Amino acid sequence: RPDTEHPNLFISTRPPFRAITVMAVTSLIIRCMKKSGISIGSRKRGGHALRMTLASELVSEKVPYEVVRKILGHEDTKSMKHYVKFDIEMLRSCTLEVPQLTGLYAEYINSRMGGDKK
Repeated sequence: RPDTEHPNLFISTRPPFRAITVMAVTSLIIRCMKKSGISIGSRKRGGHALRMTLASELVSEKVPYEVVRKILGHEDTKSMKHYVKFDIEMLRSCTLEVPQLTGLYAEYINSRMGGDKK
């Protein structure tokens, strides 16, 4: 980063120093993806793709959602749903066994399902 008082973190490398544009960031990320052999296809690219990856990786490492939300700079907890892809296997490990039906409720369900009446 050039030695300047410019308030933005990412700026042009030559004067006049200006904040780099979203398009410049996207272009740089696409170039890096191509150089690394990553197939771009229809996948998301640009700064949001990096944010999505960061958020998903943090969540998969069991970093609390509140911490991830703060890292991303979000005020609203609902905004996390746009960035985080949940690990289905991790969610499956949180499920509970469904108990056997017993008593009157079991009789009711069996009668509705055409099962044996006991």
